[in-house]
Amino acid sequence: MEQSDGLPTGFSPDEYDRVAKAARVVGKSPEAFVRDAALDAADDPFLDALTRARKSVARLAPAFAEHSEEPRPEVTPGLSFPDPAPLGSRDLGQAHQSHAA
Repeated sequence: MEQSDGLPTGFSPDEYDRVAKAARVVGKSPEAFVRDAALDAADDPFLDALTRARKSVARLAPAFAEHSEEPRPEVTPGLSFPDPAPLGSRDLGQAHQSHAA
């Protein structure tokens, strides 16, 4: 299939064929298919969320820059999680058998 002037440049012949095939499936011309896909992508809520996130990060960055860079205190020994000696499958099986009696 020959590439049309209505499609944006940058499509290889194989890519154009893939776009044309997809456009035929939905009953559109390749040009309308690409236009609609681009407009749908521009209205994507995820894209809007990324834009808002970029603005929030720019607004919050100065506050984080002022935050103290001091190291956090270490965890008190003996209060670590998970338990340093967890039960094994044998322990669990024995505990289950003793409760079943």
